[in-house]
Amino acid sequence: MTQAIAPMKLGILTTSLSSGGGGLFESVRLPANLMHARGHHVSVYGVADEGLDSARSAWAVDQFNPFPAIGPKRFGYAPQLGRELQNRDFDALHLHGLWNYSSVAAKAWNRKHDGALVISPHGMLDPWAQQNSQFKKRVAKWAFENANLRSAAIMRALCWAEADAIEALDLGVPIAVIPNGIQLPPANLPPPSRADTSRKTLLFLGRIHPKKGIAELIEAWAIAIATSATIRDDWTLTIAGWDDGDHLEHLQRLTAERGLTNVTFPGPLFGSAKQDAYAACDAFILPSYSEGMPMTVLEAWGHRKPVLMTHECNIPEGFVAGGAYRIENDPQSLATALAYHLDQPSALIETGERGRQLVEERFTWERIVDQHIGLFAWLTGRGPRPHHVAT
Repeated sequence: MTQAIAPMKLGILTTSLSSGGGGLFESVRLPANLMHARGHHVSVYGVADEGLDSARSAWAVDQFNPFPAIGPKRFGYAPQLGRELQNRDFDALHLHGLWNYSSVAAKAWNRKHDGALVISPHGMLDPWAQQNSQFKKRVAKWAFENANLRSAAIMRALCWAEADAIEALDLGVPIAVIPNGIQLPPANLPPPSRADTSRKTLLFLGRIHPKKGIAELIEAWAIAIATSATIRDDWTLTIAGWDDGDHLEHLQRLTAERGLTNVTFPGPLFGSAKQDAYAACDAFILPSYSEGMPMTVLEAWGHRKPVLMTHECNIPEGFVAGGAYRIENDPQSLATALAYHLDQPSALIETGERGRQLVEERFTWERIVDQHIGLFAWLTGRGPRPHHVAT
């Protein structure tokens, strides 16, 4: 537990106030709620979206401030948000996410108040992410993002790989490494009933987007079915998540073209439906090309599920602890890994148990929020330089 610190006035500016933003929602909401519970004054700002009504009650902070946006959805231009933020004199403002109007508003706040601006890119400065929509991001860098990044008091990275990517940009700004975390589900949560008890389930849960490697997973699944009777007869692949950019139709068409009958697309899963999906599955997979630090992997481990993930998921601790199997994006290589690992039921169970132990020891929000508070305390002259400030 962090040493007692006088209450701070903290602003949280995020690109997602609801579960429609995927893991970003949980990784912002939970530490904000905990910092409020520990006596700090926390005000949250963001753009209103379709999922706001159902998400509003999940925020337990001093002030919750959603604002309407106009124009292109992805840019999130909310001038009322910018004006309101200008009138608030926080001890520190924490910006989550990049490449939209929130960065403009954060820079304007910082210029007026000369406060402590903390920026968490959440993987949005990683090489793969910068190459995606490259022209738009070059324009954004020139127009506002470079100035915003260089004005920060500190950059917060989720892992050492992200810290290296930020360091390569030569921003001249210190970097703190503070991971994501989760709230652990109950230790002995009974699995929900499922319609088909004769098959096991490999679960993908996340954004439906090319960076997640889902098309490659479908191709690998088709190869594995042709070579592994276990996968053909005993397993189902469930691809759950919200469609970010109209990619779902292509994946469904690819599944049909490959003649796959043991692949399902249940759509986005939130709240209890998401927890039931974790509890009911037998293994979790994330063949991603780029991640900051995926909440879904931590959540799967919390449910004692073995994880198959790429190196680019940026949780090397999972491999070291034996809670995850390393996979590649190449369909042939991935198919080989699927056929091998999914045919070892005892090893899968043991791997899931090691994942749960890893999360209990290192990735609960109750532990990690201490690092957030310590960082803000140092930036505002209330505490010493934390050990997790890398450079």
